[in-house]
Amino acid sequence: MAELQHNRSVRQALTRLLNRASQCIPTTAASSPNVAQAQRSLSNAWATETLLRSAFELASEDELVRISNHWGVVQLYYVNYHLTQALAAAKGADRSTTHTAVQNSNRDYWVKSKIGLLPWSLGLNQAGWTNLPPNRGVNDAIHVWTACTPANDLDLVAKGIRTTRQDALADSHARARDRKYRERVRAWIEAHPAQQPPAIPRPRLTPAEQQACDQRVGMRGLIDYLYRLRVKTNYEDPTTFTEGPTGAGESETVLRDLVYIAEASSLVSERWSMQLLGRARVTGWMLAWAQANIPTRWRNKGLNLRLQIH
Repeated sequence: MAELQHNRSVRQALTRLLNRASQCIPTTAASSPNVAQAQRSLSNAWATETLLRSAFELASEDELVRISNHWGVVQLYYVNYHLTQALAAAKGADRSTTHTAVQNSNRDYWVKSKIGLLPWSLGLNQAGWTNLPPNRGVNDAIHVWTACTPANDLDLVAKGIRTTRQDALADSHARARDRKYRERVRAWIEAHPAQQPPAIPRPRLTPAEQQACDQRVGMRGLIDYLYRLRVKTNYEDPTTFTEGPTGAGESETVLRDLVYIAEASSLVSERWSMQLLGRARVTGWMLAWAQANIPTRWRNKGLNLRLQIH
């Protein structure tokens, strides 16, 4: 009974999201889409999403759930990566193959086009927040471990985006200071040939140089936060999830939320793909893929659930 009620609440939430998406996403069909590439990219997204759900359905011991979370954030990023490539193909654009290019495309589609479908459309640049609801500010002081509620969910997303942009800006400042230092050393050597250069302090940036860094970093959004999580867990700190959280059931909650974010991202991207390519075509792909790859016991979950509500 509990699982039935849970599935019903997920269905209701996705149905509400789909109604919002239908009001926001443009209805114009694509003039020259790359249909085959769109199908391949959607299939890659569905496969990655299904692997993520498999971990949630099959992992029971807390240790296995933590390992699943380690790879779950990587899989969540790649779900959105492939969905972005699918949208690009559906629009007739060239398929981007680098992370930077895919992230740029994602921001172009969801943030800069001002579709207004949060959290995918939320963005931050040097001028401030983009696509915030009217009369809605952001609580920058919210702690990252605050429990998510309908009242603060946007604040938590904004926190992730803001800290992601801050990291990128710090890297941009560091690179600019390194360039400035090398230029000063080179200038001293040119002015004093055959002499050993003295200890030259690493220069600070002027306000104008800092502003130039800010503009180079540009907009950051949800896709950038997911990429940052992927890099952190895959390369920088692999213990992020394997050694925490420590509370009973917390790791399972994290994994569940990763699954929901992936499936919600798939839902809105599928709807946009349907607008571009035709509903019958995309739902046909979904049905064929589900029949070939998803266990029948998941008939009310994941891709099968979305087929019922599209």
